[in-house]
Amino acid sequence: TAGGTVEFELALDPAFAEIVRRETVSADPFAEPFVVTGLHPTARYYWRVRHVPSTVASLPVPPWSETWSFTAATSVAAGATSAPVALALDAPRPNPTRAGARLRVGMPTDGDAAVEVFDVLGRRVAVAHEGPLSAGWTDVSLRTESLPSGVYVVRLTSGRTMRTQTLVVTR
Repeated sequence: TAGGTVEFELALDPAFAEIVRRETVSADPFAEPFVVTGLHPTARYYWRVRHVPSTVASLPVPPWSETWSFTAATSVAAGATSAPVALALDAPRPNPTRAGARLRVGMPTDGDAAVEVFDVLGRRVAVAHEGPLSAGWTDVSLRTESLPSGVYVVRLTSGRTMRTQTLVVTR
């Protein structure tokens, strides 16, 4: 990775006038995940990030990323041992990413699964996992160094069931 830190802002409005949380975390994609707790279920939140390289202290702070939004919901805590009731694919983290991401896969029963990455033209460009997975939650690592900047679809397939998430790769 390029090193440095990632600044993160979470707000209740897209103009970021009502900041809920502001954090600075490691830019290492394989560091411990950054988790935000205590959000109000069903509330709409807006977030943005920016990478601040550690080697360029004299340069101006880079601009913020585009703004993303989500609605909070209750979920099983990371590391929980209970299996989900249905096939699940959590959002990749970090997202956007430079070098790689962690994909949290939930299997309701033991079985074969594939975690694949597709570009915007629908071409399969990477495979993060293909084969058996045990019931429960599994973290799958995805290396993205060989992928150009862009938007990708991560697809989890098990049997006839499929789940997808969007992943943004930046350079």
